[in-house]
Amino acid sequence: MNISLRFKLMILLISTTSVMLLAYGFLALTDFSNDKVAYVYDTLLSHSVSVSRQVRSELDFMANRVKFYMKGFNFTSGQLHPYSKYNFGTEHKLKGLWVFSLMRSNDLALDSIIPEKLDAERKKNIETLSAGLISDLKDGDEISLRTLDSSGNGWLLGLKVEDKNSGIQVALISLVEQSYFADGIVSSSMQDTFLIDGKGKILIGPSIPNFATDLAEIGQAIDKAKESTGNKSGITEVKSGNESSDWLISISNVGVGSLSVVSLVSKDVATGAIQVLLVKSLFFLLVILSVTVVVSVLTSRKLTSALKSLLESTRRVATGDFLVESKVKSRDEVGELARGFNLMTVEIRRLMSETAEKARMEGELLTARTVQATLFPELSFNSEKVSIRGYYQPASECGGDWFFYNKKGSRTYMLIGDATGHGVPAALVTAAAKSASRVIDEFEELGITRLAEILNRAIYETSKARVMMTFFLGCFDEETNEFTYVNASHDPPFLLKQSQKELKKKDIIPLLGKTNRRFGEKMDSIYEANVVQLRAGDKIVFYTDGVTELVGDDKKMWGERRFIKTLLESHNSRHSIDESMADLMSAIEDHRKGEPLDDDLTYFIFENNEKAPTLDV
Repeated sequence: MNISLRFKLMILLISTTSVMLLAYGFLALTDFSNDKVAYVYDTLLSHSVSVSRQVRSELDFMANRVKFYMKGFNFTSGQLHPYSKYNFGTEHKLKGLWVFSLMRSNDLALDSIIPEKLDAERKKNIETLSAGLISDLKDGDEISLRTLDSSGNGWLLGLKVEDKNSGIQVALISLVEQSYFADGIVSSSMQDTFLIDGKGKILIGPSIPNFATDLAEIGQAIDKAKESTGNKSGITEVKSGNESSDWLISISNVGVGSLSVVSLVSKDVATGAIQVLLVKSLFFLLVILSVTVVVSVLTSRKLTSALKSLLESTRRVATGDFLVESKVKSRDEVGELARGFNLMTVEIRRLMSETAEKARMEGELLTARTVQATLFPELSFNSEKVSIRGYYQPASECGGDWFFYNKKGSRTYMLIGDATGHGVPAALVTAAAKSASRVIDEFEELGITRLAEILNRAIYETSKARVMMTFFLGCFDEETNEFTYVNASHDPPFLLKQSQKELKKKDIIPLLGKTNRRFGEKMDSIYEANVVQLRAGDKIVFYTDGVTELVGDDKKMWGERRFIKTLLESHNSRHSIDESMADLMSAIEDHRKGEPLDDDLTYFIFENNEKAPTLDV
């Protein structure tokens, strides 16, 4: 069944809008709920911490007041100083003071300051609570607290005091008639707040609870909260035991004895605003969907007509007509698409022109590569006393490495160089070096240092010091078996002497000699030569830095160490020059593993084939 584009567009607009609004509504409600709960958590915990700090502050103040009256206390007789008893009459906060020994088993007071108006029931309550305080202090608490009633208007403070000289410990029980911290507990309106002891007993609670109507259930919830927080300060969510709303409970340790401040609030009340937001969001969603349907009907015709125009233009491009131009001028997304289509056709025409130009340039580069290949000699050369094998692979169409050899009479000239960079500029410099090396054919007796100066001048005049070459050129004289060479800052070739014993790394001779300036660095550079005596079977391995700096698939360079190891293994195996080349190529390919070259790869091996009467042993 064919469905019109207009109808598809309407379905797409409505469904997309619906999905987006639903997703947005879900995310918004989720974030709002999380933020609301986080706010309630933070507020609840902040309230608990604030009340606990107030409790701690007031307890510390009262403890200091009580300790003031201990000045002059006789630990031996257990009697308060008369001056302390006299001053106690002016005390407004403390209404009574009792001293008990913690070293005896009986609970009789050693001394006391008893308030004048103290009914029998209140006195009995004080005695009962004092026994609990003494027990806490004997168990190790330094301070403890008991309230006379849940309103917090009267409470007993127990302190442990020890004489540093005799080690006698006494318990000070003081009666406090009024406390300011109780106001934040008794009259809390946003949440229900409790002061509890270490056993979970509620000492002070709200006068009119907002949520905690069943104290037994509240006690169980507080126990669960303490277990969840590990008896540490924190906040947690506790499920209600009677299937009513769950509670959010925060606990803050006072830091005095084992007292804690607990605040709780109903989770449903805390998150009630979420339900209101949900209803409003659903209503807003229905309004948006209705508007979407109306807008879809009104705009689909205009959109589809513009799309049909673009379709026709696309078909013309498919037939190869890249001169087509879309006439859609709207300022919406379809108009942007039309303008993008027009830019695309312009870009296609430009790319086709550039592709043709690139193809032409690639053809010229291939021609240049073919021409540059003529600068290199044959990769294999044999004479009665000389054998040479070479290898060259550029990193791009035109390389900056070059090697050459030329046998003139009894002399064989060998040259290898590496121009900075690669590509056409480096290739032009190698061409200049090749042209300058033709003087060998014209002047057979030309000295090696003079040849170096000629090459340097030719390269300098070609590049004006913008492109330079490291260079090594040597000359082997078959009559004297001398190898004369000049090193112009090039990687030194390795001389491997023929011997009946196996060579080691220390036996390899790098032909470094006097290090001279690179060719092309300065026009008037002077070069010094070096001479080494060769014998039959000696080999010299020439190379550029593209060999030792060859990067494999592990992104690590081959390095000089593995290069020398390969040369030694091949030489000690008594391999021929062809086998040595094969060994070297195999080692290079094993490391490279098909990785593209970063630099030109060039090396060749020279071997003195003259028969020698003796060998080293």
